[in-house]
Amino acid sequence: MIKSTEMAFRITVSDAFHRGLREAGTVLLEPIMKLEISTPDEYVGNIVSDLQQRNGLVTNTVVREHLTVIDAEAPLASLFGYTPAIRGLSQGRASNSMELLTYRPAPPRRRW
Repeated sequence: MIKSTEMAFRITVSDAFHRGLREAGTVLLEPIMKLEISTPDEYVGNIVSDLQQRNGLVTNTVVREHLTVIDAEAPLASLFGYTPAIRGLSQGRASNSMELLTYRPAPPRRRW
């Protein structure tokens, strides 16, 4: 008669779980944020360029008097430190808000 230990069960369950994940073809998802940036017209180019470097996508721009409102989407991982960055690009005159939009598969370079 073979005795099973608690540790043997844990190892077996862990192995089965990881094997199931590999065989299921799991995909790591990353949060995509919706951004709204208000900036004076003269800084739009700098801010759009910075968004592109952060893998962002501009979805709409609207001019309201002396301000341009930029709607964009970008991965959360590329937005850390974003508010100080756009303030620096606009000499402190731009503002932004962000909220969760969706989740999308992470690029291979961000996967574990």
